[in-house]
Amino acid sequence: MTAGLAPTSVLSPTRPRRTDMVVVLTVYALTRLFDAVLISRAAGRQLPSIWSGAHSGYFDMARLWDAQWYQIIATTGYPLPLPIDATGAVQQNPWAFFPGFPYTVRAVMALTSLPFSPAAVLLNVVLGAGAVVVLLRLLQRVAGRRAAVGAVVLV
Repeated sequence: MTAGLAPTSVLSPTRPRRTDMVVVLTVYALTRLFDAVLISRAAGRQLPSIWSGAHSGYFDMARLWDAQWYQIIATTGYPLPLPIDATGAVQQNPWAFFPGFPYTVRAVMALTSLPFSPAAVLLNVVLGAGAVVVLLRLLQRVAGRRAAVGAVVLV
């Protein structure tokens, strides 16, 4: 141990340098932008369907797959009673999905007056940016500054 220097622990909390956060958030933003361009281009080539219509755009694509269930939960909540068919079997419904994300989207919709798709995309981007910062801080504790930045950029 060198005189005058306090011992450090791998587990001691360290704050990321501002430049580290700028780097990982910039890479995150650029990858989100790149994804948006690819999704928009794919939307322009999407064949008409019952889910996306004839002229799909970015937000139409963002509403496909499970996002349709999230939209139902965010806008109307969970169905009660459960929908059943003529034989009494429960039909497909949003009960398979947890409420955290769609209800948070509902709050974003109320605060911003945005429709579902833009509100959901906005929330995803903000939560993703937060996850990048949290991951950076966690990795810096166990792997060091350079390794943490590199790992987060690769994720």
